[in-house]
Amino acid sequence: MTEPALVPLALAADNSNQEVSIAERFILARWGEQTLAFSAALVLEIMVVERSHLLPLPFYAAGVLGVVHHQGSIVPLISLQIQESQGILLAESLTAVRLTTLAGALAGAGLVIDQVLGAVSSQQLTAEPLGEAGPIRIFQPEDIPSTVWQPQRWQVGVRAS
Repeated sequence: MTEPALVPLALAADNSNQEVSIAERFILARWGEQTLAFSAALVLEIMVVERSHLLPLPFYAAGVLGVVHHQGSIVPLISLQIQESQGILLAESLTAVRLTTLAGALAGAGLVIDQVLGAVSSQQLTAEPLGEAGPIRIFQPEDIPSTVWQPQRWQVGVRAS
């Protein structure tokens, strides 16, 4: 039994030998110890941005890392560590999966990941383990709580009366 090979993104987009629709393709990404599979229909682009271009948003949940100006748009960047993002160390350049309008409230947002691994078909994703990719979790927009977009209150100290 041979392992299915991960297809580099460039080949996945231009591979005319396989008649696989975009809805049947998945972009694999590493995030920490996890491998995430993003439906290709949800992926607008893969972005690489410099941390120095990130404008923090202090009144939002810790999972909202900030916004960047990217190709004429303001793109919010979200950490997948929504609850644990307090004090997270960021690399000098960040890789993010930017989501399409099919992602609902997350449309246009970038989800920060560690590394893009490649692309596979849905058959490859479900047929056999993908070698070093390890256990794979399919990303759903519902994985990100809707409260991520709600500004947090500014905590003001209690005054003695």
